[in-house]
Amino acid sequence: MKRIFVLLSCYCIVIDVCAQTVGVGTATPNASAQLDVTSTNKGLLIPRMTTSAIPLIPLPAKGLMVYDSTKNQLMVNMNSPAFPSWQTIVLRSGWSLTGNTGPNNFLGTLDNNALQFKMNNQFAGKIDSATGLTFFGYGAGRYNSTGTNNLAVGYKSLHVNTGGSSNLAAGFSALYSNLTGNNNTATGFSALYANTTGSNNTANGFQALLSNTTGAVNTANGYLALVSNTTGDGNTAMGTGTLFSSTTGAFNTANGFQALISNTTGNGNTAAGNEALYANTTGFSNIAIGTGALKFNTTRSNL
Repeated sequence: MKRIFVLLSCYCIVIDVCAQTVGVGTATPNASAQLDVTSTNKGLLIPRMTTSAIPLIPLPAKGLMVYDSTKNQLMVNMNSPAFPSWQTIVLRSGWSLTGNTGPNNFLGTLDNNALQFKMNNQFAGKIDSATGLTFFGYGAGRYNSTGTNNLAVGYKSLHVNTGGSSNLAAGFSALYSNLTGNNNTATGFSALYANTTGSNNTANGFQALLSNTTGAVNTANGYLALVSNTTGDGNTAMGTGTLFSSTTGAFNTANGFQALISNTTGNGNTAAGNEALYANTTGFSNIAIGTGALKFNTTRSNL
C-alpha cells in the first residue's frame, strides 16, 4: 500500500494512492471515503455565501453543497447543473414522513409568514393570519390577491377569487368563479359556481345558485335550488328544485318541493307548499299557500 504523507503547518495529510483516498488528521483514511477528515476539536467548514450569490455559481454539480449565510441554512443542489434547484438540508429532528413521537410535535412555522401547501408543485392550500385567509384543497383560493377573511375548503373552491372578501366556500368548485363578490356562503358541490361579483348570497346544496353571476342577497337551500338564477336579487328558495328555472326574477320566496319551479322572470311571488305556483313563469306578486296552491298559474299576477 503506497501512501504519501504531507505535513502542512504541523497538520498531517495522508494520500493513499492505491485506495485513492485522502485523509486529513488521520494516517489511515477510511477506504470507503474519498476524503476522511478526522478531528477531536474541529469541524468541517464548507463555502459560505449569501442567498443572492448561490444562483451565480456556474453549472453547479448535482449534490454540490454550500452554506447560505443569509438564511443560516445548509443548501444542496438537488437538480442538474443546467437547471439547479437549491434545497435546504432537513435534519432528522424535523418532521418525519414515517411518523413522529413526543409531546411537542407540530407542523408549521415559527413566524407570522403565511404557511402554504402544494401538491405536484401546484397550489393546494394556505393559512395566513395577517389577512385572515384559510384555504384547503387543490387550487382552493389559488388566485386570491387582495381578498381578506376568506375560507375555502374543497377542490378549486374560490379558485379565481381576486378581491372578494369574507366569503365561505365549502365543496367541489364552490364559488369557483367569484372575483370581487363579498359576504357569500356556498356549501355544496358547485354551489354559487358562476358567481363573479354578486354579494351577500347563501347557497346550501348540490349546485344551489349554480348559475348566479351578479345576483345579490339570494338564499338557496336545497338540491338545485335557484340553479338557473343569474342576476335576480333577493330570492329565497327552500327545498329541492325550488325556483329551479328562475333566471332574472327577483324578490320571490319559495318554500317546498318544486315550489315556483317553472318561474323564469316573475317577481315578488310567495309560494309555500309542495308544487305551489308550480307552473308560474312570468306572473308576479302572487301568494300561494298549501300543497299545489295555484299550481297551474303561468302568467297571471296579483293573485
